[in-house]
Amino acid sequence: MSTTRVGSVCRDLPTAFLAAIAFSLLLAFVPVGSGAAQDATPTPTSCEDVMPMMSTPMADHVGMSAATSADHATGDMEMAEFDLAYIDMMIPHHQSIIALAQVATTELRHPRLVELAETIIDTQAEEIDELIAFRDAWYPDAEPVSMDMMMMTMPSMEESSMSMESMHQLMSPEALVMTFCAAEDKELAFIELTIPHHQMAVDASEDALELAVNPELVAVAEEVIEAQQSEIDLLIEIQADLADEATPAS
Repeated sequence: MSTTRVGSVCRDLPTAFLAAIAFSLLLAFVPVGSGAAQDATPTPTSCEDVMPMMSTPMADHVGMSAATSADHATGDMEMAEFDLAYIDMMIPHHQSIIALAQVATTELRHPRLVELAETIIDTQAEEIDELIAFRDAWYPDAEPVSMDMMMMTMPSMEESSMSMESMHQLMSPEALVMTFCAAEDKELAFIELTIPHHQMAVDASEDALELAVNPELVAVAEEVIEAQQSEIDLLIEIQADLADEATPAS
């Protein structure tokens, strides 16, 4: 499956969830921490678990939280404090790729991709816990930062050639998992979804190296850049290997 085809699958998904930023999907899809919402919705662990969702109107999965985030997105526009915007981007961003990786570990055949998916789950879950602790300590009463406000605050997002819709899709656990499960070639789909997803985190973290106020957050950004750039390089290498394997010998 080509990158174009993966993007096409994403665009063909129902659009009800695209207006909701990542906070509209976090508790309903990926269990991080505790709470009734996580307990109420089992986490998909395979494409077989996801298939019923793909045949159900997406609005049923978004629920009230989508309306909440839409309200934030349409409020008075202003610059958010960078550290808060970075945290509020990276938590759902990490959670969306963990959702993909959790399903991918049961669907992928390539051992290096399975190992990478397991690494993503472990390392990014730890970073989520760290970011949540920072948010609780520094911004205990802050409202979630909307995607629009993130774009105003983060140079990499404002200057990106990626559309707002594409950013929403990369931040959405449902969009990533459903796109992956709809793909005929799961190995290539995982690669083609994960590379731009990781690149978005690397770009935002490079912003943080210059703009973050708290040194603890700078340290997290450095870890994100090192880990995710290394994983991008590995994915590109595996992608090339798969292309060579698919090319008939002359």
